[in-house]
Amino acid sequence: MKIAALVNASGKTISLNDNGQLVLYEKSKDKSWIQLKNLSYYFPTADNIAAIQKSLKNYINALDDCHIILVKDCKAIYRLVFSEANYHIWTADDLAENLLEQILTLENNNDKEKNITKEKTAADYYPVEKQKDHYYIDITEVMSNSSIHSSDVLIPFLEKKNFKVLEIDCTHTPHWLNNIHKTLNLALEEQYTSSGLMKVFVTPLIS
Repeated sequence: MKIAALVNASGKTISLNDNGQLVLYEKSKDKSWIQLKNLSYYFPTADNIAAIQKSLKNYINALDDCHIILVKDCKAIYRLVFSEANYHIWTADDLAENLLEQILTLENNNDKEKNITKEKTAADYYPVEKQKDHYYIDITEVMSNSSIHSSDVLIPFLEKKNFKVLEIDCTHTPHWLNNIHKTLNLALEEQYTSSGLMKVFVTPLIS
């Protein structure tokens, strides 16, 4: 199994929006971890989401058949690109001794569980049209499911902008949505319901 790690010059993990080295590891026959590749990683300075996605996809292609990456943290828009490439994203503050081995064990256990039960994925959740151009989705279940990120559910829909209003039921406004709605040229309006949940209304801004 191969695992990629994004690290700085000291070997500590860094975020996907930092510059550093993208190192590809593989477990050898003698059970040690060897470096297959060491790529210079430069995060694109462009504000354009499409340019960022293109750059990340180029790095993914350079990692061949790897589908696991270790980083310090991962914002929603970057998570989406890796998820679309069937990557599992692991986060840690440091590339500590035996961490790759721990990830390998957890990945193998996860594969065994998937063979027994089919878990829901982001593709199982999609906004429904309440009335013309007004869509609705309840992501409270998604927010309580550690295996699904709400950004994986919503960003593909938001990027298309084929709506006038997206009404979201949630426990709180997702942090990633607060961070990127201006970049996506979207407006947010929040309302608390009598049940204590929150409604977020998302509308595209007219440019």
